[in-house]
Amino acid sequence: VLRDYEHITSQAANDLSDFINKPRDILVSGAGIMGAVLHEPEARKFIIYQSISDYPTIFERITLAGLDGRMMVSSDLRSPEYSEGVAGLNDYSGLVVFRDVIKTRRPAVSPVYFSAERVPYIAIAVPVSRLNELTGVVIGEVKLNHIWKTLSGIKLDQAEVFLVDESGYVLVHSEEKRVYRGENMTGSGAVRSVLKGLAGSMDEDSRWLTAYAPIKPFGWGLIIRQDVRTAYAFAYRMQSTAAVIIAAAIIMALLLSLMLARWITRPVMNLTAVTEKVAGGAGRVAGRVGAQPVGELG
Repeated sequence: VLRDYEHITSQAANDLSDFINKPRDILVSGAGIMGAVLHEPEARKFIIYQSISDYPTIFERITLAGLDGRMMVSSDLRSPEYSEGVAGLNDYSGLVVFRDVIKTRRPAVSPVYFSAERVPYIAIAVPVSRLNELTGVVIGEVKLNHIWKTLSGIKLDQAEVFLVDESGYVLVHSEEKRVYRGENMTGSGAVRSVLKGLAGSMDEDSRWLTAYAPIKPFGWGLIIRQDVRTAYAFAYRMQSTAAVIIAAAIIMALLLSLMLARWITRPVMNLTAVTEKVAGGAGRVAGRVGAQPVGELG
């Protein structure tokens, strides 16, 4: 059972890694070009609009912000006050992902957040540099519908399927309310293992059968766990079925043995009966002969 779960988890984790890596790679590529055309605003607009046009199912919007956090170019043509989500801002300096990029000069990913329509998103921020000098930050708002579909496609009875960030907080969960609560899952041994970059499976507290796999390179983890009784239900059914089959086989063997024994012993019994009958008849004849007078015999 655990090997099956490991296989399912590994496949789903690879799928999610590819999905998350793709928008990041697109933004990194666009940021590299924008760094080269720093003094050509129209070229930067074209790059952003082209990215949105080429990948409408991935990005909700893409924005270029300056080092002060002020919006320079955005793919969203609406006024910021009518925009939804993180990318509807004029000033991005307060965003954690923006500050992370300014500090580390490396791509950063935000926690999951929801639009007014309860659509899940993450924001991916990447640095824009020219001659190794940071000049801005590109922020892409990425739709997570694909992740929800991937996780909802894992069908296991009474199972929990969830994605945690690098700190163990739930990003996506098969029970949506647990995402809204901002639940931390580091109390689980599987979560602690996956946050170390490990993949595998375990029996947690004799309650859960759990498989886990990391989502690289963000340090996230995918966990699938199922109640032990439910997970072993098929094995229990097989055990019960095997017991019934064995009992039926024993009964059939006994019946066949009895039938075979009767078939074999019937001729012997008949022969014995005939022999006894013949022997009885001969005895009666001998008795009558022995009872006659000796003169009569002469």
